[in-house]
Order: sequence, then structure tokens, then C-alpha cells
Amino acid sequence: MRYHILNQRKDRADLKDELVFETLAGHGLTGRFINYDGYSKNVQLYNDAEISSFDHEATNGVIHTLNNVVGHIQSGTLLDIAKEREELSEILKAIDAAGLTDLLTGAIPASTPLTFAAPTNDAIKKLPGGTWDALLNNRTQLTDVLQYHFASAGTWMTRGLVDKLKVETLNKKANWTVSFDSQNAIKIDDASIVFGDLSATNGVVHIIDGVLLPHPKTNR
Repeated sequence: MRYHILNQRKDRADLKDELVFETLAGHGLTGRFINYDGYSKNVQLYNDAEISSFDHEATNGVIHTLNNVVGHIQSGTLLDIAKEREELSEILKAIDAAGLTDLLTGAIPASTPLTFAAPTNDAIKKLPGGTWDALLNNRTQLTDVLQYHFASAGTWMTRGLVDKLKVETLNKKANWTVSFDSQNAIKIDDASIVFGDLSATNGVVHIIDGVLLPHPKTNR
């Protein structure tokens, strides 16, 4: 219950994207705006809990209703969250080899939250023979591919990933294209999100079942 109570009053007008709320449980709770169809915004907290109505006045504060229970808050950077997942060990090794670990810690770009589409070890193994080893031996190409796994336009929770959405990436030369498969699973390009919305202090991780390979914007 203490995860659901803030130590100060916050009205709807006070809510800003990526604002961190301090809860009575002693954990920071990040409020993130969800962009629907490019114009309307809702606020998603942690564990798929979204604020469904705002500003219900009480004699000792204000109440915002949620559509889900917040639950235990997992804290840490994108790196901390990814390190806890054994299936992400290979992509983390590659990020380290390319000198891009600071993206996961939040050191760069400073104060900018990121969305990390993290391919599993099995996803990497599915690449044609020699492809991954060739990337590891070419730092320029490796950096190009790895940067394509980060959305640059802030935190994209799964509720905000709508069909045909184009999402800018750190690669800058190529954008993600969002779609849905026949089972209604969210796809980023040709990879499906198998576990989404792993919230971090500096963004969110979506675990995917394929490696994202950048394509020029004009071709997508």
C-alpha cells in the first residue's frame, strides 16, 4: 500500500513526463506520459499501472485512481535491469565492446530517458552464420546496429506503441516501424516484444526475439 502513497500532493497539473515521485515506501515512482496516436497523453506509472482519473479531492490530499496495482518497485538503471536478465548477456557484452555502456547507465545522453529494445541471446543465435562475429570485429558497424536498438524520443511504454508508428532511434539514419502480428503481439520491425515495460530510472527495456538491423528511412 505504501507504494501507492506519495509524500507530497501532486495534482494533474503538476505531472511532467519522467517526473519521479517519492513514495512512502522509500522508492522513486516514475510517471511517464504515454503518447497515443501522436496527440493524447495518459500517465503510466510502474507495473503497467496507468492513472485513469485525476484530482479527486480529499480533506488531507488528492486521489488519482489507477487501472492496476503498482506492486513492488524494481529500481535501477537500464544497465541494472538488463544485467538481471541472463538472456541479455550477449547484447550487453556487445554494448560494452562498442563502448556504449554509458547509454545504459544514463551518463549519455545526459538526463534523456531511452527505450532499449534488447534482443535475447537466442535472437542473436538466429542470425545467419558469421553475422554477429563480423559485427563484433567491426566497431563502426556494431555501433550502428546497437544504436538502432535505442529509441531516442524518450520512454515508449508498450501502451504507446501503436500500429504503423515510426520511432526515431539513436542510429539517426533509420526509424523503428511498429506493427502487430496475428496474435496481437507488438513488433518492432521484424522482432516481437516478448517481455515489455521493464521500467528503469532512465527509461524502459523491452525484450525482443530478434536483432534489429537498420534500414534507411527512405526504404521503410
